[in-house]
Amino acid sequence: PGLEWLPPGADPMKEFYAKGNLQYSSPSLFSKCPTHVHEYESDELADLLAPHFSDVSMQGVGMSDPVRAYNDARLARIAGIMRFDILGMHRWMPRPVIDWAFGQLARVVRRSIQPDDGPPDVSIDDFPIGDPQSDDIDLLAVCRAPRGATN
Repeated sequence: PGLEWLPPGADPMKEFYAKGNLQYSSPSLFSKCPTHVHEYESDELADLLAPHFSDVSMQGVGMSDPVRAYNDARLARIAGIMRFDILGMHRWMPRPVIDWAFGQLARVVRRSIQPDDGPPDVSIDDFPIGDPQSDDIDLLAVCRAPRGATN
């Protein structure tokens, strides 16, 4: 079986009882994207999944130095724009409005990137997977043996 995406609010147990495992990727708390509904810390995501699976292994997706430098510059540009959201409107506005606004602002961020500090050439080696670290860009949960599964 290939990679499957769960819709928001889907029950991972219902979706994966028959298959016996789940690989779940989520933005980490470090990603700091204003459009994410919730970003997890490694222990928090593991605790959320543990009641549903007998074996939960957490890993982090890191970044090479060039990717980290680019991401840091991108986050700084986003933070510069977000400083105008002094009322925290992105927390209570309707989701379609937020998605539209973020798309427009993403264009501003991309246009502000100078040719010499644009995205680096990357490969899979630029995103090492290992023990979770506080500055990982994503978390990866590998879950096996669903509790209550019937085979």
